Amino acid sequence: MAEAAVAFAGRFPSWREAEPEALAAFGTATAALWNEIADEAEAPWKRDMALHAKALAHALG
Repeated sequence: MAEAAVAFAGRFPSWREAEPEALAAFGTATAALWNEIADEAEAPWKRDMALHAKALAHALG
C-alpha cells in the first residue's frame, strides 16, 4: 500500500523533484506523529494509521 501511495504522489512535480532526504524526513515525521496519536488515545484505526505511516517511512527511507 505504501508503494502505491508513493507511486501516486510521483505524479506531482513537487514530489518528483523533492530531494530523497526530504522525502525520508517526511516519512519519519509522519510515522512519529501517528505513533504519538495512537499512543495517546488507543483506537484500532489510529494504530492502523501508525502502522501505515511506518510502512510509508520505510518505503521513503
